[in-house]
Amino acid sequence: MTMPFAKRPDVIDWGIVGEKAALRQINTADPVDLERYWETNQSVSAGLMVDDIETLDELIENAQVNEPGIGFTFAISGSVGKEIGEFQGFVQFTPDQENTLQQKIEQTGLFQFLRDVVIWEISYARYPHSASGQVASAVRQGCVLLLNELRRDECYPRVAIIGCVGPDENPDSLRVLTSAGFEPLGSLKEQPAAIIRYEDQAATLDSVWVLNWNTLHHKLRAKAMPHLERHFRAV
Repeated sequence: MTMPFAKRPDVIDWGIVGEKAALRQINTADPVDLERYWETNQSVSAGLMVDDIETLDELIENAQVNEPGIGFTFAISGSVGKEIGEFQGFVQFTPDQENTLQQKIEQTGLFQFLRDVVIWEISYARYPHSASGQVASAVRQGCVLLLNELRRDECYPRVAIIGCVGPDENPDSLRVLTSAGFEPLGSLKEQPAAIIRYEDQAATLDSVWVLNWNTLHHKLRAKAMPHLERHFRAV
């Protein structure tokens, strides 16, 4: 469902009932959006995002190019208080070009994707001054929005969303993946095993997390039901 907010009449937010935040396009013509996007990007350690952005021009290009063959970058949009409609961070989806990530995962022998699978990698970051809980909310919704953008009705395993996590990753990043229903390959969530060399020259291995669409569905349903029940009682 779309949710227009009065504070930001120039954009339309997309969100799911029961969630703490919404999603929208990044407005690179807006100095507030651009400043917050830049600060968020700079707060992430090198090598933890799919694309390491170094200049303002690269940042703008990354925000403006949204299409299935290249990728999607969504702003996390505040949905309460003074931050309604304001940039709170971002969620980015990148297609697995040339099946590079797929091959690294399958070479471990722990997982084999179906022939017609489409693999997308997710990355995300929180605006340093935003309230907690919004990134996890945005990741859950972003996975659904990706299917909408791809105009695909099929879920996993035809569309697989992957999160790769390095040994130095912020523990909050793991909690975000878990909250959306991602599960690590070849290990337990409490002890995710490092199984692939994400960067060819890296000294350490990364763990690989795959979205369980059924788990995500149940999480979204559980969050939405109390709001829907109150609505029907009021009617």
